[in-house]
Amino acid sequence: MGISLIVHYWSIGVEEQFYLFWPWLVKLSMKKITIAAFSVLIAWVLLKFGSYIMFTNKSIIYKFFNVTRFHCMMIGAIGAIAYYNKNQLFMNVFTNKWSQRIAWMVFIFSAPIFKYVPALITAETIAILSLFLIMSQIDGKTKFINLEHNYFDFIGKISYGIYVIHPLVIFILSLYWLKLSVIMPIWFQYTFIYSFVPLVTILIAWLSYEKFEKPFLKLKNRFAVVESKNSKTLYK
Repeated sequence: MGISLIVHYWSIGVEEQFYLFWPWLVKLSMKKITIAAFSVLIAWVLLKFGSYIMFTNKSIIYKFFNVTRFHCMMIGAIGAIAYYNKNQLFMNVFTNKWSQRIAWMVFIFSAPIFKYVPALITAETIAILSLFLIMSQIDGKTKFINLEHNYFDFIGKISYGIYVIHPLVIFILSLYWLKLSVIMPIWFQYTFIYSFVPLVTILIAWLSYEKFEKPFLKLKNRFAVVESKNSKTLYK
């Protein structure tokens, strides 16, 4: 349980833990990085599944190995290593046009599909699915859906603000929805919720990006060892 409007912030903690760990690992040779990534993945999966069998999903031990998601991030790391080394088997599987089509269909219809995925492996399934979708954008020859578009670039820039603010927007607008539900027809209620929530969320996230986040992002570039590919245009 947590505070409903900020309970989703748990993932920020997970990301920060990974950012503290990963830079030390990438200082190693490619062979050692690969061994370490596979070792962490296997160990985390065994510990998670083992704690589930021994203590059930209610135990603090299981929740630790499940919530920290280190093994899921190792799936992405191993994918990055395989792509960097142009591993032929990895490239054949993850850039195959049919595997990409299946991954996109699973993503688009994730709500009904994931109802049938056991909760024990949901996070791992999403991590592998995400790797397919990432590779679908990296490999330009077999893109099933092309996300290289100004609209998606814009949403990507303000995505952190969307993540942070959206529960609060839903909560506030739901108060008005309760009032509208008494006097307005059902079609108007659904139109209000499904149009206003995204629009208001995007607007607030954009304002946050322009007035609050951008100055910090520009400051960050002064201390970056490796400049981001799009950093020259990203923060204009």
